[in-house]
Amino acid sequence: MQKKARRAIYCIFLCISSLLYVYADFYYDYNQNDDILYCYDDTFAPKNEYILNVKTYNTTYTSYSTPTRTSRSGKYRFYEAKSSDGKECIGVLDTKTQKNIAVIQHEWHYLYISPDETVIAVGNDGGGSYGGYDFYRLPSGEKIGYKSVAYFAYIGERNDLLMQLDINSKDYKIQNLEGTGPALNITSAKEGSLVLSANNKVAALGPQIYDTGSWKERAKLDYIDMYSCFSNNDLWIYVPLKTGIACYNTKTGEKSYQLAHTDTPSYGHNGIQLFYTKDDKLISCGIKSGIVKIWNTKNRTLLKTITITESVSANSVSANTVATSSANTAGSTSGSVQNSSTSASAQSQNVMNGKKALENNDYDSAFQYFLKASILGEAEGQYYLGELYFYGQGVERDYDMAFSLYQKAALQNYPTAQNDLGYCYKNGVGTKQDIQKAVEWYTKAYNNGSIYAAYNLAELYRKGEGVPKDINKAFSYMKIASDAGLAVAQYNLGDFYFYGQGTAQDYSKAVELYRKAAEQDYTVAYNDLGYMYLNGYGVTKNETIAFAMIYTAAEKGMATAQHSIGYMYENGIGTKQSYKDALEWYTKAFAQGNEGSEEAIKRVKEKM
Repeated sequence: MQKKARRAIYCIFLCISSLLYVYADFYYDYNQNDDILYCYDDTFAPKNEYILNVKTYNTTYTSYSTPTRTSRSGKYRFYEAKSSDGKECIGVLDTKTQKNIAVIQHEWHYLYISPDETVIAVGNDGGGSYGGYDFYRLPSGEKIGYKSVAYFAYIGERNDLLMQLDINSKDYKIQNLEGTGPALNITSAKEGSLVLSANNKVAALGPQIYDTGSWKERAKLDYIDMYSCFSNNDLWIYVPLKTGIACYNTKTGEKSYQLAHTDTPSYGHNGIQLFYTKDDKLISCGIKSGIVKIWNTKNRTLLKTITITESVSANSVSANTVATSSANTAGSTSGSVQNSSTSASAQSQNVMNGKKALENNDYDSAFQYFLKASILGEAEGQYYLGELYFYGQGVERDYDMAFSLYQKAALQNYPTAQNDLGYCYKNGVGTKQDIQKAVEWYTKAYNNGSIYAAYNLAELYRKGEGVPKDINKAFSYMKIASDAGLAVAQYNLGDFYFYGQGTAQDYSKAVELYRKAAEQDYTVAYNDLGYMYLNGYGVTKNETIAFAMIYTAAEKGMATAQHSIGYMYENGIGTKQSYKDALEWYTKAFAQGNEGSEEAIKRVKEKM
């Protein structure tokens, strides 16, 4: 599992609702963990739910007798059913317990789920071609009320924003769920062109881009398809066209580049649904063809093409059992790292099965296996169960429970849990902050072989937190973690050599360590390695290599590196002078709040 010491990354999620599009052969949704793509093929019986892991490219599927949808967290499954009196309804299944928790007395129609999965909107014909929506609370299934909405609706992140498109007038209305709006009316918009960024800060309505705080127009494009999507920083919007996928700047409206795509346009839109991942990849899904393409948006290369129905793992088909009679019918890291290495002790079958489930991102099954191991008192099972509670995977996030489970495993001398218990005490996660106890548990973990604990102790001694400041001890612990291959420790040990802290200053050694960290794709290491080449510290000065190194860090989203690349383009350092490219990179750095970029933008504009 991932470490909690990763540097801040963009945490914007692009898909803001679960939508049933009845004219398409395939419907797609993207989960909250940034790794699973749900694909539904329910044009004909049986109804298939495909699950594609976009990191491993593994695909599994389940076949159901009726239409079904899984919520983005994987917590709920909604399915078409019949109640005990024979009426059409929507069943709500708890995927962990596999028990029905509610039955919504409503026929299966357009289905929307709020991002926090506490509200569901279900289409209602209302006696005409298009009607409104009935709103229900989750998980109780209690009806909130009805709203007259003429076609499309999106529920905002805070459950307080309802965007509507009138199919007849093509007018948009934006109001809250209580109907006290509208806050904004936009007339003559193109059908199906409403797109909202997951953080609700930017909206594409018709061909216009708006800042939702002021509802002032930000830019205007030629066209926005309903399946467009925003980048993590909202600076770019990707729009599927008949000739490919275009990338536009949301502040200027200018087209930056276009990716080739051969999927067949159909049904009044361009036949491609787009998603943007946290690691800056673009997923394009052929709505009619079932073809998924994954793009690297940095170098604009196609990473993988997958045909959903041809890449399915075996032994994954099961039938959906509809049951309704027993259901409710109401209607960063703060400088610390947490590791995930395994113990050298023997693993039980439950733990091994749980780890296998984690590899397949099957968090529900992993939870059940680790729960069994934990009940049996197995330290490793307790630790991994704590991880699931910490990240909210397969279960609702609960820091107190995570702390308790880490503690149980730590008391059995499990080093990984001891390190994570130190993390909890240091940062006040699931317990009261206590630096002294953090030092105690980091030390125990280190004595039991945790390299992550060695890094954490180095940071405490370097800063003097909970222990007297001791740069020599900090250097010693950092070297142990670095020698064990921990990238963050390699980078930081490079800093020790660069500044001559705890050791003699040695630029060559600093370069060696920055390079090792960069080889493990540690972003900041690329930037600092570029700095060394730029100034000739520990290496022969080479501006071309410096540019390449810093550019890599800039592409990975490091604001300081983006500003530096802007400066290098502006002054022709290591690359051909280009005010246009300089402005682009200064703008990216400014969007992340980099000091000095605003003035640099003004300076470059005067030169252009």
